Amino acid sequence: MDAFALMLHETLTVTALLSLPVLAVATLIGTTIALLQAVTQVQEQTLIVLPKFCLVGIFIALGGHWGMLQLCQLLRHGVHVMPLIVRSQ
Repeated sequence: MDAFALMLHETLTVTALLSLPVLAVATLIGTTIALLQAVTQVQEQTLIVLPKFCLVGIFIALGGHWGMLQLCQLLRHGVHVMPLIVRSQ
């Protein structure tokens, strides 16, 4: 693989690593609250927003340091690979 394709692959991988856990938490919370609403027959749509907002925020706060480390590593690698990308063009 050339340098650009490798950098693109790494960027998409880091994007997936950063977004999928947050989406999984939001989906799990939404499904749990939907099941509770179905069992209790309370169909209030605003009940989903606050718990999802709080728990996803807590998850981002706890995993934010790891995410920033991943982004910094990707940036360093991108700066290192940039001359190879320019030369191959």
